[in-house]
Amino acid sequence: MSSKTNNAIKANKAKSVIYQQAKSLGLPVWWQMHASRIQDILNNHQRQVAAQTKIASMFKSSKAKSQLNDLKALKRINKFQTTTILLDSFKRIRPNIVAPEDKNVLVHFLDEDGSTLRTYHLNSHQVSIDELYISQENEYTSGADVDLNILPTTMVRLEWIDDPKQSRSARKNFFRYLTKADYILDQFQVYPESPNGLPKSSEIPCFLYALEQAGVSKTTVNKIKQIMFHSGIMTNLLKKVAEKFKLRIDVKPYKLNKSGAKSYNTNSYGPHSKDVIHLGLTPKHIFAIKPTRITTFALNHPDLVKREGSTEFALRNGLITYNSTRLKFLDSFEVISHLYHNRDKLLIPITQSNVPRLLNNEYQKVDSLSEEDFSHDSFKEIGRVDDKMRFGQSPFDKILNKRTKEHEEIADYNVIYFDIKTLVEDGEHVAYCISFKMLEYRSKELISTGSTQHFYGFDCAQRFLEAISENSHNLLWAHTAGFDLRFLMKHVSSFSQKSNIIECGTRLKQAHCFYKSSELVIKCTMSFINSKLANLPKMFKDASKGLSLEKESFPHDLINASNFKSMWKLSYLDGFEDKDAMIANATKIGAVIEDQIDIQKYAIHYCNRDVDVLHHCFEAFRSMFIDRFNIDVYRFMSMPSIAYAIQHNQGCFDGCFEQNGVALGFIRQVIVGGRVMTRDNEKHHVKHQLSDFDAVSLYQSGQSILPGYVQGKAKFFKNYIPEEADYYIARVRFDSIGKRRHFPLLSIQQDGSRNFTNDIVGQTMVLGKQAPEDIAEFQGVQYTVIEGCYWSDGFNSKIVDTVKELFDERLKLKKQGNPLQEGIKLLLNSAYGKLIQKPIVKEKLLVKGSDKIAEHTRKQIHKLISLTPITDDLALFEEHKYLYEHYSPAHLGVQILDASKHIMNEVMCLAEDIDAHIWYQDTDSMHIDRDAISRLAEAFRAKYGRELIGNQMGQFHTDFDLNGICFVLSFESVVVAF
Repeated sequence: MSSKTNNAIKANKAKSVIYQQAKSLGLPVWWQMHASRIQDILNNHQRQVAAQTKIASMFKSSKAKSQLNDLKALKRINKFQTTTILLDSFKRIRPNIVAPEDKNVLVHFLDEDGSTLRTYHLNSHQVSIDELYISQENEYTSGADVDLNILPTTMVRLEWIDDPKQSRSARKNFFRYLTKADYILDQFQVYPESPNGLPKSSEIPCFLYALEQAGVSKTTVNKIKQIMFHSGIMTNLLKKVAEKFKLRIDVKPYKLNKSGAKSYNTNSYGPHSKDVIHLGLTPKHIFAIKPTRITTFALNHPDLVKREGSTEFALRNGLITYNSTRLKFLDSFEVISHLYHNRDKLLIPITQSNVPRLLNNEYQKVDSLSEEDFSHDSFKEIGRVDDKMRFGQSPFDKILNKRTKEHEEIADYNVIYFDIKTLVEDGEHVAYCISFKMLEYRSKELISTGSTQHFYGFDCAQRFLEAISENSHNLLWAHTAGFDLRFLMKHVSSFSQKSNIIECGTRLKQAHCFYKSSELVIKCTMSFINSKLANLPKMFKDASKGLSLEKESFPHDLINASNFKSMWKLSYLDGFEDKDAMIANATKIGAVIEDQIDIQKYAIHYCNRDVDVLHHCFEAFRSMFIDRFNIDVYRFMSMPSIAYAIQHNQGCFDGCFEQNGVALGFIRQVIVGGRVMTRDNEKHHVKHQLSDFDAVSLYQSGQSILPGYVQGKAKFFKNYIPEEADYYIARVRFDSIGKRRHFPLLSIQQDGSRNFTNDIVGQTMVLGKQAPEDIAEFQGVQYTVIEGCYWSDGFNSKIVDTVKELFDERLKLKKQGNPLQEGIKLLLNSAYGKLIQKPIVKEKLLVKGSDKIAEHTRKQIHKLISLTPITDDLALFEEHKYLYEHYSPAHLGVQILDASKHIMNEVMCLAEDIDAHIWYQDTDSMHIDRDAISRLAEAFRAKYGRELIGNQMGQFHTDFDLNGICFVLSFESVVVAF
């Protein structure tokens, strides 16, 4: 064989080796390739594998390092040491952080320089980690537009705060330990360590569970549940419960005396009775005292309990005995207090991962009713009892009359309208101009109206406060008071000790504070007139006569800390889209000098003008309500509160009652907002014209078709609706459905959102009277009545007359161009909301002074939700509000909801029946085929004998036509027009 042939064979063998190797690795090679190309592919793959191995090794090393750091941090935290870690690390270790009964952990979110942005009380599951991601907050919490921007790299500092000694606000809600063996203490909510987690019973707040175990009736426990707005019982609430429900409760607490020995002194609550409820108390946990089958020896030897599978044994003469006649069994207090006393040996501290998810604020959910739930003490009359009228209340604290020894309202006060202009410096708004106008009242009569004044410069807010008279009482109005409050609260001396910040959502309604010796109450005009300040002159034309109302044109993006007092070259405005309008406006007020503009003069002019507009328009608004309704807006905080007072004073609520407790909880289950969905909850591509068909004043229309507000107290029924029922709310079970609709009438809660669906058979719902009638008529649904409540004392029809009168009056005034029509419009739109108002279970509080902030944090730690530093000596606290009772006429709101939904159901179901396509609904409006409206109007006239289209209540009109629209794309609850 020639050497050439031999070399070829060797080359083929070498190629075969690398080819087979490459193929086995799944690489893209084939035999016809040159050997060098195959080798390159193989080498490249090996380099990639090596790189991946290196990355994996680095990742593994990094992960190991991260785990080690997490472990170190967790050890420090669980030793109650203050620890600063990455947010991501905190999220990983949080489940294993202990939840001791005598300490609370604060989570401080830090900014880049280590300052605290916000602090949260990590209180069991009441604050979840997801809720800590906040992009924006209340309008007044800081000068920054974005209050918190939490990133994975954010640092958090964990700090432990000891429970205040003998705190009456400490909640007893669950036992903070697990037992090392199963002592069968579930009926006392003391559980063993288990890989399966805690049982369902752990979710019930311990006070409610203890009452059930102690033999208190389920009906009474359900009533108590309705006044426990938070997940734990406090001493004050325990007293309240005992007195209200006439329960004799003896509580035996675990305590240590000064020498460290156990001390048992029973505390008694409620009236004397032979039927005594015996409860035991260890820190943060309350339970029924009952006999057990547990011995002290068994308690001290959990390993033997595990081995023997029993707690009924003791040690006699060195031997374990099971002779029950000679065994001494302990009661539950002796057992649990012994375990707690020896917790270091016998118990395992609970961690955040196995803290029970307590049924917090579940008062709305009522699973069953009884006659006792509708006892007389559950109701309060809300009409003009003893001819008592509602005229609001003075915004100021009452003062003691030294002569009469009675507290009286403030009669001498000032009303101040103000506005603040700001610029942005380092991402924060900074006040540089404030304008204000003061009205002086003596004996509640206006004696003078001052001229509009201003202060210019970064000290403008403090100079404004200094200008307020000493020892005076002042009501301050701003159109966005929450925003303007930011720049005042840094300078005020103190805040009211009561809830000094009152909000609706994130909008400020009132703040109460003091500057030196002067009382300041700050309110928001937008809580009454929910419109931009620029729109007010159009609404109140007569009041705005004589004011300079040229279109505002201000270069907010151009003004800054270095030029806000300067003369600007006109060329500096190049690129500002309203340059010409601004120069024209500035010329009118003499702020243009040759080729320069006096920006200070210009800014002051507009700030003054805004105050003048606010003053004239809001005073006109106030005068309207005084003249028409004898209601002074100074004495109220919002339009809904005024609307409620007017309804009351006109007798709309006479003979009506509000309720609390189980009755209210049951009624509130009916409250579901209007339907918002696309046709069949699907996306659609529509290539023809649609119209937005809008109900005229839907909620007022609903009120207008009522027979009136139902009178009297609710009564209980079961299995069938009494014939004498004028109105009822019932729990029903759906047995069958005859017609499936594109827009179903009823909804269920599904995956955290409300889903309007035809799939209701087998479902149980609580509905107001009109809803069952509608689903029977429009969807052929058959249902079984389970239980509910009814009213049989007739109706007060005054609300029908009042709404119709106000609606007609508004139309008449609107034609006349009378601005009172705007006030009545606002009133009508607000007449419904307060009827279904939820209980306010949180409150905000501003605290001034670093020492007072620290003291308040320590003393009120059990109430604390979050704390936001405003300055070094000012902080905003969000806290749980201690609320014992909440009454509401929610059933009147349900009547209105019922009627308004009926109005929509009549129209939309008829449209579907005549094949007039609707594609989208949002509560009071629908997107319907434009060419189907006339056909629908004819069908409506034929069926109901009424005109569908018009501007009267109960009618519909085209809010806007989508002229020229090619198609509409809708997806679930979103409609996008192209």
